[in-house]
Amino acid sequence: MCLFAFGACVQVFYYLLLFLVPVFGSFCGKGVVLRFSLMLCLQAVLSSAFNGFNHDRDFLGPILFLGSLFTSALLPFTLLPSWIIDFYDVFLWSSEPLWLLSESIGLLHLSVQISREIADHKDDQPQLAQIVSTTISVIALSVSAFFIKQCSDDYVYLGIIAITVAIYCILYTFMRNEDYVHPTDMAILLFCSSVYMYGSYRESHVAQWSLKVPPEWVDFGEKSSLSQILLQVVKSTLDGMFNILSYLQRIFTPWTVLSGALRIFGIMYGITLLKQHFYLDEDTEDDSSSLFSHWRSPLIIKLSSIFMYTQFVLYQIHRTAFSEVGLWSWCFSHLHWMQFAAVNVLYAYFLCIQASDSVC
Repeated sequence: MCLFAFGACVQVFYYLLLFLVPVFGSFCGKGVVLRFSLMLCLQAVLSSAFNGFNHDRDFLGPILFLGSLFTSALLPFTLLPSWIIDFYDVFLWSSEPLWLLSESIGLLHLSVQISREIADHKDDQPQLAQIVSTTISVIALSVSAFFIKQCSDDYVYLGIIAITVAIYCILYTFMRNEDYVHPTDMAILLFCSSVYMYGSYRESHVAQWSLKVPPEWVDFGEKSSLSQILLQVVKSTLDGMFNILSYLQRIFTPWTVLSGALRIFGIMYGITLLKQHFYLDEDTEDDSSSLFSHWRSPLIIKLSSIFMYTQFVLYQIHRTAFSEVGLWSWCFSHLHWMQFAAVNVLYAYFLCIQASDSVC
């Protein structure tokens, strides 16, 4: 029992280390964040390996993990070659469109799976199916109304949402008798569309939330170790602590929590698609359970959380350090439009496929 509690505390301690990512981002800048993120990824892989090699001695895994963690904290960051840091930075930015597209496809897949489950139980449990369908629809519509209200001062976004709602109503009116058209799909799609529209709206107004670049970004060198940087953070001035709190306030908001959950969902779904693509000869389940198969893997969850956190912190640093928005930043700030188009076009394609199959 004590060994189990010790192992659980070590795992909780690892997730608490993720809170240092925005702290380092606010105090030290991009270079330290990238190196600390890679260190966390390495520790996640080592922890998984230690736990896999020590099934009979469960206490060795957490002890080895703590030993490797403290050893890494004392080593200078120069042990990581600069080209690895640059490659990791480019990979974080260049993979953003893929993860956003994976979020859209995954949410659409989830919506279709939920509707199928409700339809399968409509005959044997009609009341339960109706309650579940109504509950999901009400929650999705309520959240959609909240996000639409947030961007109510921009008539372009309101006009696009109004046209989207009108199209949904027309589709449901003319196709409501078909088995493959469900009100739950429309509600979830409206939720996705409103979230993506609010994301685009927030990106267009994010310049007014920029923060002052702290001088500590320039003072920290690559020869510093994690323990030295932590000591400097503890000894920081009042202005430095205020800047840290301001960054944490930007990172830990309801919108970033929702975005983080969607990002982890998109990464999980993307990994599932890759697994199904490279292991087609194996018996892979083609149902909703395969969509969440990797949620049981602690290593995948840790790596996804690190990846998501690092992306969010780097984006905030980029917005803070560079007041002028170039072509690269402009493209990334409008990727939510790609999500909006993808989820609606793919659902229209799904309806066309289902309609052609029903005719045949």
